[in-house]
Amino acid sequence: MGRKVVFSVLACLLPALLVFGAAAGAQTTVRVATYSLPRFELMRDHLLPVWQEKYPDIQVELELHTSTADQLSKVMLTMATDVAPDVIDTAGTLLFSYVVNNGVVDVAPYLERDGLTDEWFPHTLDEVRYPFETGTGLYGLPYDWVGGVLVYNTDLFDQTGMVYPDPTWTWEDVRIAARRLTQDTDGDGVPDVWGFHVQELGNVPFDPVVRAHGGSILTPDRKAAAINSPAAAQVLELFYGMVNEDRSTGFRQGANLFALGRVAMEVVGSWTIRNVDNQGTNYGVTTVPAGPAGRSAYGGSNVWAVIKRPGQDMEAVWTIVKELVSYDTLRLISNEYGLPARRALIPDWELTKVNQALMESTPYMFHGEWTPDWSTWQIAKRAELDPAVQGARPIPEALERAEAAINRVLAEAYPQ
Repeated sequence: MGRKVVFSVLACLLPALLVFGAAAGAQTTVRVATYSLPRFELMRDHLLPVWQEKYPDIQVELELHTSTADQLSKVMLTMATDVAPDVIDTAGTLLFSYVVNNGVVDVAPYLERDGLTDEWFPHTLDEVRYPFETGTGLYGLPYDWVGGVLVYNTDLFDQTGMVYPDPTWTWEDVRIAARRLTQDTDGDGVPDVWGFHVQELGNVPFDPVVRAHGGSILTPDRKAAAINSPAAAQVLELFYGMVNEDRSTGFRQGANLFALGRVAMEVVGSWTIRNVDNQGTNYGVTTVPAGPAGRSAYGGSNVWAVIKRPGQDMEAVWTIVKELVSYDTLRLISNEYGLPARRALIPDWELTKVNQALMESTPYMFHGEWTPDWSTWQIAKRAELDPAVQGARPIPEALERAEAAINRVLAEAYPQ
C-alpha cells in the first residue's frame, strides 16, 4: 500500500497544530525539526504536498526552532522521550553533543542495506563518523556542504598586471602577491587596500593552514588539544610576518572588507561570497593555497540526524530522510554557495564558479574537528592566539595558553 503525508506544523511560535489530510486509517508520525525559517517554509509549502500523495500512512509534523541554540536545548531535553523530533536539521558544530549522549540513530546500516553509501562524498561521511576518525557508525546524513576557498579581486589583480591565483598556488605565493597588491594611496602608513586579510583564527582560515603545515588542532580522538606544535607555530609566524613585517595583510579589520573592494585576496567560507555578489565586486575563486605538507581546506555539511525516541518506526523515518536528501529537495533548499553532499546528484547540478572551486577542493576537504562544546573551545582558542599575530604575545606562550584553554573545555564536554 502507498504512503501519504498528513501535513502538520509544530512551530515554536504557533500554539495550534494544523493538520491537513484524511484522518482515517493507521498512520505513523514522523517529526522533522529545523532551525531555518526558509527551509521550514519551503518544506511546508512545496515538499509536504508531494509527500502527501506518495506516502498515505505517514503523518509528517514540521517543527521550527528559533535558532541552533534553541534547537540544542530543546533536543537535549527531549531525547529518548515521546516529544522528541525524529529528524533534525543540524551541523557538525552541534551533532556530537547529541551523539555522545547516545541520542542519535546510526544510519550506516540503512545506507548499506539500500546500497547508498558510495553515493556520498567521503569527506562528508567522515564528518558524521563516530567513534571519531575510525568508527563505522554514521550518525547523520549530510545533505549539502560548503567549504573554504581562496577568493580574489580580479580588478585589483588586473591593475597590477598580476596573474590570478590558481590551484597551484602556495602560501608563499600568496605572501609575495600580497606585498605587490597592497596600496596606501594617501601615504598615511595604513593600507587603503590590503593584499590579503585574515578575519579570524578559526576553522576556515587558520585550522586548515595548520594541517597544510603538517599539524592538527586536536588529537585524533578529539578529546585533547594538539595545537602546541611546530606546524601551528609556523602558521602563526607566517601570519605575524604578513601582518607586521610585510604590512600587506589586515588582521580582524572587518568581515566585509573583501566585498567592499578593500582586500585583494582572502580565504573565506563559500557561503560568505553571497555578500560579495550583493556588493557587485568582481572576483574569482579557486582552491586554498598549499603548505609544506600539502593542501587542506575546510569542508562542512548541513546534516539530517535521526534522534532516538520510543516506539520509533525507523522504516517510516528512513523513507522521509531519503526524501530529504533527494535531488528535488536539494534543488529547493540548497543554493549556489554549496553543493549536494550526495555526489550522485552532481552530474545534474548546474555549477557556479563557487561550486566549481568547491568541486576542485574536495580531495583536500576536512571537517572542523567537531566535538561537543566545539564553539566554546574555538572561541577560547582564538582569544589566546590573536595576541601572537598582533605581536602582543610570544608565539610559544600563545600556543601553550591555547592548548590549555582547549583542554579545559574538552575535559567537561564529554559525559563522565
